[in-house]
Amino acid sequence: MDKTLEKLILKTHAVQEIEKLINTYEYKLSRALLEDVERLFALKMPDVRIELSFGKYLGPEGVHRCIVGLHGKMFREADGQPAIGTFHMNNNTTGIIEVAGDLKTAKGLWTCPGTYNNKDASSPTGAVSMAGACLRSCDFIYDEEEGQWKMWHYVVTGVMSYKMGETPASGGMDMATADWKDLFDETSRPDGPPTNSWVYAPNRRVEYKDYNRVPEPYETFSETFSY
Repeated sequence: MDKTLEKLILKTHAVQEIEKLINTYEYKLSRALLEDVERLFALKMPDVRIELSFGKYLGPEGVHRCIVGLHGKMFREADGQPAIGTFHMNNNTTGIIEVAGDLKTAKGLWTCPGTYNNKDASSPTGAVSMAGACLRSCDFIYDEEEGQWKMWHYVVTGVMSYKMGETPASGGMDMATADWKDLFDETSRPDGPPTNSWVYAPNRRVEYKDYNRVPEPYETFSETFSY
């Protein structure tokens, strides 16, 4: 087979696998299947990381604190079952994926509108609904031993968040570290503040920086930027 055609086929297959990976991440995260989610990350890589609007989690231990620790506090009851009244759902849309020429790494960027339903004792129903959107940026790496793509450097940038019945312009939330501090303990605390953070507000200009930069074609990871 022609080498150019062969590489195109392999890249196309990699794009499909990466799209499946990020969708599996969302599906299982929203259903509190957190140990499964943790295994989607490149835990063999010491520099694996997750950055959220309120903090960054570094290394395999950091990934565990973020996925099982922090999200466990948000999504699970004490018995480990999904929390009553809690359900988050982000829709991965407008995916832009670039696979490296050497087929060892890839980059992806998604816009993700969603709804967030959380327990709230002050609500007549016991829960409150919010809406919002984020950007998901991720470097992926191919695990040759497992024969699978893995999430490597993962950044979630909050774009907007507001309570149902409000609008981003009237009721937006800042999603800063202080807003999440009640969930932090030794099992869930981030390793530090986020490298970058931005969320919509009426008096703020939209930012375009490396943490939500569109992937561009590249040959090897050393030739491109890192999320």
